[in-house]
Amino acid sequence: MFEINIDKISPKPDVSEEQLALLANKTEGYSGSDIAVLCRDAVMEPVRRCQDAQEFQEVEVEDDEGNKLKKLMPCAPGTKGGIKMTLMQLAETRGPEMLIAPPVNYRDFDKTLLRCKPSVSEGDLQEFQDFTNNYGQEG
Repeated sequence: MFEINIDKISPKPDVSEEQLALLANKTEGYSGSDIAVLCRDAVMEPVRRCQDAQEFQEVEVEDDEGNKLKKLMPCAPGTKGGIKMTLMQLAETRGPEMLIAPPVNYRDFDKTLLRCKPSVSEGDLQEFQDFTNNYGQEG
């Protein structure tokens, strides 16, 4: 489910196969819809980092034509070359087009897991299993 939802995210998140396996284990009991919601929320984490940032650093990126451009990305306080400013100050002094959001990473998914809980409880799943055992058939 994570791979299906991650394929829809552009640019592709920086998440390894091992990290996907960890996320799968941590989301045991989550429905497909729960995982889709978790992925959509994780995509917003870089935006939140931009909003909360107090420093930005210059990074070089390529545009669609292959031209190298200098943009600003949030960084940790005290980062070498970091420029102290808020997102609003960046937009006012440098222009909003100078901002580039950091890529989505494993930490974003892990942080989102603290907020996103499964919509179906163990008790609900047990009721479905009991019904299947008593009246239905598997597969």
